[in-house]
Amino acid sequence: MDRSEPKYALTGATGFIGRSVVKGLIARQSRVRVMVRSKYTVQGVETVSGDLADPDALSRLAEGSDIFIHLAGLTKAASLKALLKANAEGAANAARAARKAGAKRFILVSSLVARVAELSDYARSKRAGETAAEFEKGDMEFIIVRPPAIIGPGDKATEPMIKALKRGVLPVPAGVYRKNRLSFVHVEDMARYLIELARQPNPESLIEPCGGTHSVNWDELAAIAGEARGQTVRPIPLPVFLLKSLAQLNQSLLTPFGASSFVNPGKIRELLHPDWAGRTFIPEARTLRKALEEIFTAELDDI
Repeated sequence: MDRSEPKYALTGATGFIGRSVVKGLIARQSRVRVMVRSKYTVQGVETVSGDLADPDALSRLAEGSDIFIHLAGLTKAASLKALLKANAEGAANAARAARKAGAKRFILVSSLVARVAELSDYARSKRAGETAAEFEKGDMEFIIVRPPAIIGPGDKATEPMIKALKRGVLPVPAGVYRKNRLSFVHVEDMARYLIELARQPNPESLIEPCGGTHSVNWDELAAIAGEARGQTVRPIPLPVFLLKSLAQLNQSLLTPFGASSFVNPGKIRELLHPDWAGRTFIPEARTLRKALEEIFTAELDDI
């Protein structure tokens, strides 16, 4: 281990971004401790079993750490209450443990949807997590990072979109797909940025990053995907009323059983929002075309 490196504590180490962060920290020979649920293992780092509702586990995780990176949370749940428990209370618990342990810097990985909290329960819970964690910061340097859409091989959240692009089509919301702006970041670029941010002097307190391509509309996304795949990708406009109706029906069917889905009214409102463009370029990040080329190649290798 490189003793000149700060000691890191990390939640969400088994998640999509977290796995790449851990890999990057190990490559730097950093001292790393992560919190995992009992059924998971993470090779090459010290682990603590527990969850965000367990103050003793969080205390053990944070002990002796210089940098605490909080990645854990829920992306979907059957109720706002469940989302708030994980994303707001969990963030506050993590920040409290980090402060009590004497950590110098706390990096909260939120979501770009927190920019417009009223759109969905998820967005509301992420904004609440920012507020709750900041309340607990004490003298720690406190940084909020709001990533846009994160893409990379094996990501379950963007898998339907990647599969559609591979088939040469892209379902898009009619009426807005040439107007709305979105940013995308490759997962490895996001992980590298978080690691660099941990040691960056005087960082901004709120960062909304974007990749090597600042932002695109849905039409441009289809065109870039076509270039990356070497075949035309055709946008398929879907009526907004149909998207909203399907989301409402989906929610009505699942809610009585305590189940949840990414296709819900809140997610449709997020989908229709005009501005999901990041504000800060990640240095040396992949362009969207390069990121998609790598994803398509990895997906083909897995077949």
